[in-house]
Amino acid sequence: MMFCKLAWGNVRRSARDFALYFMTLVFGVSVFYAFNSITDQQAVLALEGQSGGLLELLGMLIGGVSVFVAAILAFLVVYADRFLIRRRKREFAVYLTLGMQRGQLARLVALETGMIGVASLAVGIALGVGLSQVLMRVTASFFGAEVPGFAFVFSEGALAKTLACFLVIFAVTIVSNSGVVMRARLIDLLFASRASDEMKLRSIPLSFALFVVACVVIGVSYHLLLENGLMSASPQFYAATALVCAGTLLFFYSLSGFLLRAVQACRPLYLRGLAMFTLRQLNARVNSTFLSMSVICMTLFLALTSVCGGIGICNALQENIEATTSYDATVTTYWGNPVNAGEDDGVTVLDSPYGAYAREVDFDMARGLAESGALLGQPAWDAIVQRSAQVDYWVSTTLTYATLDEHADLSLTEQGGDLMSPDWQASPVPYVRLSQYNAALELAGREPISLGPDECALAGDSDITLSWLRDVADSQPILDVEGIQLRVVEAVQDACVETSSIPLQAGALIVPDDAVPEGLVLYRTILDVDYVDGNPDAEAQFAALCDAVNDTAEERTWPVTTSLTRQQVWDQNMGLTAIVGYLAVYIGFILVVASAAILAIQQLSGASDNAGRYALLAKLGASRKQVTASVLVQVAVCFAFPLALALVHTVCAFQVVADVVSAFGHLDITAAAGMTAAAFLGLYGLYFALTCVGSVGLARGDR
Repeated sequence: MMFCKLAWGNVRRSARDFALYFMTLVFGVSVFYAFNSITDQQAVLALEGQSGGLLELLGMLIGGVSVFVAAILAFLVVYADRFLIRRRKREFAVYLTLGMQRGQLARLVALETGMIGVASLAVGIALGVGLSQVLMRVTASFFGAEVPGFAFVFSEGALAKTLACFLVIFAVTIVSNSGVVMRARLIDLLFASRASDEMKLRSIPLSFALFVVACVVIGVSYHLLLENGLMSASPQFYAATALVCAGTLLFFYSLSGFLLRAVQACRPLYLRGLAMFTLRQLNARVNSTFLSMSVICMTLFLALTSVCGGIGICNALQENIEATTSYDATVTTYWGNPVNAGEDDGVTVLDSPYGAYAREVDFDMARGLAESGALLGQPAWDAIVQRSAQVDYWVSTTLTYATLDEHADLSLTEQGGDLMSPDWQASPVPYVRLSQYNAALELAGREPISLGPDECALAGDSDITLSWLRDVADSQPILDVEGIQLRVVEAVQDACVETSSIPLQAGALIVPDDAVPEGLVLYRTILDVDYVDGNPDAEAQFAALCDAVNDTAEERTWPVTTSLTRQQVWDQNMGLTAIVGYLAVYIGFILVVASAAILAIQQLSGASDNAGRYALLAKLGASRKQVTASVLVQVAVCFAFPLALALVHTVCAFQVVADVVSAFGHLDITAAAGMTAAAFLGLYGLYFALTCVGSVGLARGDR
C-alpha cells in the first residue's frame, strides 16, 4: 500500500513530465483499437457478397500491418519511458541514499508504469471506440452500405488484441526499466545531469564542406530516381535509394557545423544576445543525435509518401469510376493476341468450336449470348437486356504503334516510361468501325462523332497514353489504313466505351466502316448493355447468365472471356479505395506520431540535462525572455529540419509516384497533399508545442 501511495504521488507530482508519454500512449491505443475493429463493422453495415469479402480482406491486411505498428509502438514506448527514467535519476539516487533497496525501487517504477498504462489504455480505448464510429460511417460510404439511425460497434476482438498488444509492451517496458535501475551505480545516478553530449564532429570547416557534399549526393539521388522511375528495380534505382539514405545521414551529421559557420559569417547576428550560446548548444545536440534525426527524416518521408500516394490512388479511382461505368455491364471476348495474329500460337479461339459458333451467328455477340443463355436454361435475353452496342477491334496489317510514334514530338517510351510493355512498338494499332463506336457513344448518352470519307480519329482512355495520342493527332498525319490513305483528325476521342475498373485502352483508330476490308483478323469484341427498366433482378440475372456461359463446356455457346457489371466495378473500386486509404492513413499516422514523439523526447531530455546551464545564464544576467528564445530556437531547428528535408524528398519522389498512380487514372495531388499536410502538420505541431512548453519549463526550473 505504501508503494502504491508513493507511486501515485510521483505520477501526480510529475504530471507534466508524464503528459507527453501519456498522450502518445493514448494516441497509439485509440488508433490501434479503431482500425482493428473494422472487420466487426460488417455486422452493423449488413454487407454481403463482394463488399463483405473486401471488408474481411481489409481486416486481414490491417491485422497484418498491426504487427508492424505494434513493433513501432513498442520501440516508441520503451524509448519514451527511458526519458522519464533519465529525467528522474537524481530522484532515484535520493531513494537509494535513504535506504530503499534496488528491488523496491524497481517495484516502484513498475507501479508507476502500470498506473500510466492502465490510465492510457482506459482513455485510449474510450477514444478508440469513438473513432471506430467515425470509421464505420466512412466505411459505409466506401462500400455503399447504410448505417441504421444509431448504430454502436464495440469490437471485443479489437479490444482483446489491443489489450494483449499493449500489456506485452508495458511488460517489456517494466523489464527494461527494472534492468536500468538494477544496473545503475549510485554515483552515476547522482551526477547524471552533468553528463554532456558526445561530439561526433568538431571541425566546423569540415562540417561546412560535408554539408555541401551531402546536398550534392542528395541531388544526384534525385536525378537517378527521376531518370529511372519506380517501375523497374534497376541498378540506378538501387543507387538512388542508397545515395538518398547516405546523403540524408551526411546532411544531419554536418548540419550543426554548417549552421554555426553560416551564422558566424553574419557577425552582428552571431554576437547578438544568446545567439552564440544557442548555436553552440544546438551544435552539440544535433551533432550527437544525427543518426536518430536521419532515421526520423526518412520515416517522415515514408509516411508522407505512403499517405499522399495512397490518397492519390483513391482519388484517381473515384474520379474514374463515373467515366468507366457508363453502361450497366460489358461482356468481353478476346479472340487472340494481336501481336501474334496469323501465327500458329496466335489467335486460338477463332480456330476452336467456339469460334465456329461465332461465325455461325456472324459474330453477333448479343445473338450469341441470347442463344447460349436459352440453351443453358437462363432467363430470356430480352427480359434482361433492353439495349446493347457491340464494338469489334480488328488487327491492323499496315499500322503499328511505332508508326504512330514517328509522328509524335515525344515518343511513347518518353511519355509512358516503364509503364509501357517492352513489345509495344510491334503491337498493331486496332481498328474500330465508326458506326460501332457511335453506337456505343449513343448508348452512353453521348454525342456521336462524324468523319469524312478520307478521315480517321485516334481514341484512347488511358492517362498513360492520352497525351501521346494527342501529340500524334496534333500533327494530323496521313496514315496507310489497309491501302487507303486517311488523315488523322485533331480531336482525340477519350470516352471509355466499356464498363471497366480502370481505363486501359492504350489507343485505337476509328475508321469509316468501308476502310475495314474482309479478311482482317478480329482479336477483341465487347458488348455494352443496358438492362430492362423495371426489372430489379436484371443485375443478378445478367451476371448469372454470363457466368453460366463462361463456365459451360457446351461448344455451341459464345466464348465469354470476362464480364463486368457497373455494380461490380463500384464494389471493387470502393473496396480498393477503402483498403488503400485505410492502410495509408494507419501507417502514416503511426509513423508521424513515432517520429514526433521521439523528437520531442530528445528535446525534453536535452533541456533537462542542460537545466544547470540555463540557471547559470540567469545568474549571469540573461533574462527569462532570452532563455526562452534560446530554448525555442533549438527545439524549432530540431523539429523543422527533419520535416523540411522529408518534404523535399517527398516532392521529388512524387514525380515518379505519379507515373505509377497514372495506371489507375489521372492523379490530382493538390487536394490529397493539402489534407495530408494539414493533418500531419497539426499532429506534428501539437508535439512541437508540447515540447516547447516542456523544454521552456525545464530550462527555467519550473515545477
